Amino acid sequence: MIKEMDKYKYILDEIGARTKYLYFTRGLEFQEESVDKLDELLKSILKEKEKYVEEKNESMANGLLSIEHMILSQKRLFEMIINLKKDNSDDAWTSLVLAETHIHLAHMAAKGLFSVNDGNIPQFIEGYEKLIFPPQVYNSIEAIYGSSTCSICGEEYGKCNHIKGRAYMGKFCFEQIKDIKEMPAMAIVFEPASKLHRITHSSDDNHNMRDVMTHRISHKESNKLKTKLNKSK
Repeated sequence: MIKEMDKYKYILDEIGARTKYLYFTRGLEFQEESVDKLDELLKSILKEKEKYVEEKNESMANGLLSIEHMILSQKRLFEMIINLKKDNSDDAWTSLVLAETHIHLAHMAAKGLFSVNDGNIPQFIEGYEKLIFPPQVYNSIEAIYGSSTCSICGEEYGKCNHIKGRAYMGKFCFEQIKDIKEMPAMAIVFEPASKLHRITHSSDDNHNMRDVMTHRISHKESNKLKTKLNKSK
């Protein structure tokens, strides 16, 4: 670990201490309090990161970028639990997926700098996904585009030295797609590029549209139409 990162150990300790509230049965008040505390830590780390960016200290800026995403990952997990307890299953799924994304980015930002102690967050994510939520089916869209640019320098992607997924001075490089010309195909998949692109409703044997998460009936138009047709005969 970079020696200068030692001064931020208190943040990692706080994240570790909050792990005990990631169990679903913990009191809602502790989980909501944890979100507020993590927001405070996030503001602090963003301010510190900006200082290192101004000093052009890339190692420290990227190190704090990693901690930033660790904070965000744990915060999203708490938001997932809170949403589940408040019967907001769709928002809970979004929070879970974002938690998984943030912990992945935390590891990516720390690559070559230090080993991430993620407080078993990946295990919590995997456990909740497999045991709390029903199996999901996803959409995958094929797109043809004309050009793309680098998020770091703004040049045409592929013509600069930046590589998407890598951290540069406290920011991740990603490819910005431009000039989408057409979307020729869509597929149903089980291993998507993004778990946010999921099928949210399915039809049951009575032609009712049911929410995939709650199994509640969302639409009864098919039955209404069937009734109208029968009356007209």
